[in-house]
Amino acid sequence: MGLMNMPGVCADTNLMEMASRGQDGVPVSAVVKLVKLAYCYEHWDVFDNLIGPLKIFIQVSSHCVIVNSNKEPSHSKKESDAM
Repeated sequence: MGLMNMPGVCADTNLMEMASRGQDGVPVSAVVKLVKLAYCYEHWDVFDNLIGPLKIFIQVSSHCVIVNSNKEPSHSKKESDAM
């Protein structure tokens, strides 16, 4: 389950699995998405309060794998020069 600095955050499951088992909590991927949105929309109080504990949570959780699904494809130097 969650760690001391982020109670209720689960690293190894998604929200639908948790709901089907009747568990309370939030997947770490949802917390990462919230932190990204707080940064993008300049909600610095939310960002500042979450970024420290989230960083520690990710460093401590060796079984936590976060994949950036919003990653844009990288272009080679030749393609970017042609644009």
